[in-house]
Amino acid sequence: MTACATPIAPANPPAHEAMPKEATLEHQIDAVCKRIAPVWPLKNFVAVNPFLGFSGRTFQSTAAHLKRTARTHMLMPRAFYREALADGTIDDAALAAATALQPSLGARFADAAALRRAAMAETVEPASPAGVVATVAEVLDREAGGDRYVSLVGFMIGEISSFCAGYFDEGQSSWRMPVRHLAPYAAWRALIRHDYNPEVMGVTDFRKTVLALPEDPIAAIAIVIEALGIPPRAVEDYLFRALFDIGGWSAYARYVGWNAELDGRRDDTLRGLLAIRVAWGYGLFRARIDQSFQQAWKNAMDDSAHLPDDDAPEVDAELALSLLLQEAYDIAYRTRLSESLRKAAAGASIALLRHRPPVQAAFCIDVRSE
Repeated sequence: MTACATPIAPANPPAHEAMPKEATLEHQIDAVCKRIAPVWPLKNFVAVNPFLGFSGRTFQSTAAHLKRTARTHMLMPRAFYREALADGTIDDAALAAATALQPSLGARFADAAALRRAAMAETVEPASPAGVVATVAEVLDREAGGDRYVSLVGFMIGEISSFCAGYFDEGQSSWRMPVRHLAPYAAWRALIRHDYNPEVMGVTDFRKTVLALPEDPIAAIAIVIEALGIPPRAVEDYLFRALFDIGGWSAYARYVGWNAELDGRRDDTLRGLLAIRVAWGYGLFRARIDQSFQQAWKNAMDDSAHLPDDDAPEVDAELALSLLLQEAYDIAYRTRLSESLRKAAAGASIALLRHRPPVQAAFCIDVRSE
């Protein structure tokens, strides 16, 4: 149950001299929101490609982006490729073909044997990988050493989820949220004014901090980005990771916007949700004045000032190796498939060809989607 207290009046917003230009920031926010694939509710659920928002990128670029921002991998674990190398599923011919097809990825390998040796070597992913941008939540988790009660990240996500469950309710709750007629960010501000839960959990002056932010979601995000010292190169990554932290609700908010776009209307639901998530991170940040966290945050921002280019995945040696191995695996599969089809065609009898059915049809069995 939400703890309540006397409504608090917002303090004056912090002064910032060089906030990101809102026109540029607005473009970045729109770009980030479009990377989120929509998800439909169960009553009319349809299958959606989770990479829909990356349809304009290459597979390699998308893999690099998601590894850096979401800490998620699009490729199989290294053990999978090692097993394929050991049992002959991937042979040296496939390794050589992959290196020739992807010269930028294979430049560090002299030949197929060198690529095989690298693949079979043991690797350990660093706890804090280089070339990534961290959110406040992630740094808090690192500092907490796995203690969720110290990091408060789980608490933040739970509070945002609780708000979303009430805000997006379609009649299942017995007590409707009274501010559902407002835009998401405005509704959240109206409720957080009375919500004492963050302070109860130790987030000092949370309400005062977030209510001091502008009422406009874009302006609020701009102030937070400046206050956190996020380098220009890392802004989009930071915002995408913030939405990824609340991925289910982000996807549903994108669905709301998707439907509006089909009707030719603009909908800023996902923008508002992003502002809520960013404001939450800012509230947690302002509550941590200890030297340990401040230094950890400074180090994280220093690291994120020089992020690698998604279109140059070869700068990440481990990712480049995995991409090459996947390419080799695909080449080996295509080679085997082509050979089996060729043999089947060569061995087919004239009688079989004469009795070929006039129609071959394939049907989808996913009735919810189709």
